[in-house]
Amino acid sequence: RDAEGRIWAGTEVGACRFDNGTWTTFDPTNSSLPDKLVRAIATEASGRIWFGTERGLGMLYGQEWQSLSLPPTYENSRINCLATLPSALDSDPAPGPLGVGTDRGALYYDGSTWTTYTADNSGLIGSTVLTIVSDSSSRFWFGTWGGLSLLEGTTWTSFTSHNSGLIYD
Repeated sequence: RDAEGRIWAGTEVGACRFDNGTWTTFDPTNSSLPDKLVRAIATEASGRIWFGTERGLGMLYGQEWQSLSLPPTYENSRINCLATLPSALDSDPAPGPLGVGTDRGALYYDGSTWTTYTADNSGLIGSTVLTIVSDSSSRFWFGTWGGLSLLEGTTWTSFTSHNSGLIYD
């Protein structure tokens, strides 16, 4: 659901918007989406809507579509999930922060700079990031094939079946 109350759904043929009883589909032919297969959608309080596709990241702000460049090693990567801060914490009209999950780690966009997190360069417990959630304390939680990782500022904490009550990694 976006800031204007419209419902969005990611599909194999594009991003679909339900508004006043009407469905509208956006794909690479009528938007700047990098691919028609939309795997993830996240909204910001500012009205910005992010779209994670099979081949990169798109954004809609007002009526303007953009395709955003990811860090070079992630260009054209399949995006599994997206997360923004809860509306109550995001009063800044600038884009971001945005968490992006891929099969090769996680990305964090602060509005101008990308930071990459992998199992090799951070405390991220697994390389395949399947879900991201932000909480009311501005922390980001990453669900991976290796367990659950929490990013709080610059500190990582990971939860696995070996160090916590997590049933399965």
